[in-house]
Amino acid sequence: VDKVVCPRDDVNIFITQSWSNKTEKGEFHHQHTHANSFISGVFYVKTNEKKDRIHFYKSGYEQIKLETENYNIWNSESWWFPVKDGQLMLFPSSLSHDVPAVSNLRVSLSFNTFVQGEIGSETNATKLKYTKKHLFPL
Repeated sequence: VDKVVCPRDDVNIFITQSWSNKTEKGEFHHQHTHANSFISGVFYVKTNEKKDRIHFYKSGYEQIKLETENYNIWNSESWWFPVKDGQLMLFPSSLSHDVPAVSNLRVSLSFNTFVQGEIGSETNATKLKYTKKHLFPL
């Protein structure tokens, strides 16, 4: 959060919920986002490092669409990342993603987060103060 978002205000990020995923051979996770969350994460416990991956999808209207000669993570409509045991993947909760059908058992732990502190501004009519104490600060 400090290096990517660079918040002006003093905020903390805390885990709001977590769950485990046991994906059997042939199963998949449909394309989705995580509402009411700021950053989501997946910690990979058991994967097939040669085949398992997570797909992310760009959303939103593009007023100007140029043809692309060399695709990369910034100019593609979608991009996938390989995953491996012990890896932690963090991403904006609003980023649409899915998991294609797996070839072997895949086990992961996922979680959502929220912001604690003051965000926004009175000038922009976006100020929000959230200070409830939680057990799992990041």
